Amino acid sequence: MKVSLNVLAGALAASCLLCAGVASATVFDFSYSFPAENEGSTATAHASGTFTATAEGGGAYLVTGASGTWYGLGAATGETITGMAPPGSSSLGEPDNLIFPTQSPVLDGDGLTFLVSGEGNSGDQVNVYYYSPSEGVGGYTEFDPNVGYSPNFTLTLASVPEPSAWALMGLGFATLGAGMRLRRSVARVAA
Repeated sequence: MKVSLNVLAGALAASCLLCAGVASATVFDFSYSFPAENEGSTATAHASGTFTATAEGGGAYLVTGASGTWYGLGAATGETITGMAPPGSSSLGEPDNLIFPTQSPVLDGDGLTFLVSGEGNSGDQVNVYYYSPSEGVGGYTEFDPNVGYSPNFTLTLASVPEPSAWALMGLGFATLGAGMRLRRSVARVAA
């Protein structure tokens, strides 16, 4: 029975290394609200939801998925965020779809482009980026001449376990079950 326990321990170690090597996704909650540039207008463009991203190094994460709701400038009804446009492929520029959750600003000048569907007249893409002018006011904005700039763009790590964490928990429970089954077999043979 000693060999079986060693084999079980070796399989567990190999599985842990395999799970640790798999690139895992991180989920971020996001929200923003941008004012209108039009004089006297109280309309805003805003959105909230989640980004799914993978670490790229240097504090950058590549956003690979998005979900939530986007409200165009002054829209009463939101449009569903259905995903991301591939980096560099947007009709609104060449977004890199990178976020920097531990830095300020959390978006760069290329920003990111998510896809929307709904009843609005926004088209099917929304580009959000950070604009830092040499003079005047800058901040986060959308690719729309009617949207102003705002310092308001929040990005927080969601409390959703990563897929690799779920895999390791499942593997741990499976290993505990196998160990208990092996222990019962040893007890029956000994009796």
